[in-house]
Amino acid sequence: MYFVCRFALVSGLIFSIGCGGGDGPELGYVSGKVTLDGQPLAGATVTIQPDKGAPAIGHVGKDGSYEMEFKVDKPGAPVGTSKILVTLPFEEPMMNENMGPEEMAKATEKAAAKTGIPRKWRDGTSTITVAPGSNTFDIEMTKGGAGG
Repeated sequence: MYFVCRFALVSGLIFSIGCGGGDGPELGYVSGKVTLDGQPLAGATVTIQPDKGAPAIGHVGKDGSYEMEFKVDKPGAPVGTSKILVTLPFEEPMMNENMGPEEMAKATEKAAAKTGIPRKWRDGTSTITVAPGSNTFDIEMTKGGAGG
């Protein structure tokens, strides 16, 4: 009986993976430039995160340009309205076991703020609407300002 149940479970899992959804969500091609105080923000990462499903990621080049990729060798981002974030690597703050969750969050936010990227681009409150076809979305930010 154990073997039959296990076989049925594995078969069902394989069937659902093999027949579920095909290529994923409809995608729109998204590209643009990211600047901070008028300068290209090389090394930044742009993330488009839909409410459900996998995000699309874009890496900002030396000239500030980026192209979103949903999967490796699959350009684009899910069609619809999604959160958009811009991040730069930053040095993690020193933490200790005496810090509570609020203190840790404040320390992390303070470290992230040193990148100069305005909070609205770091905290997931900015949104983008991706349409089918080609989309150009330039992100122009200013240090300490609302940006964009």
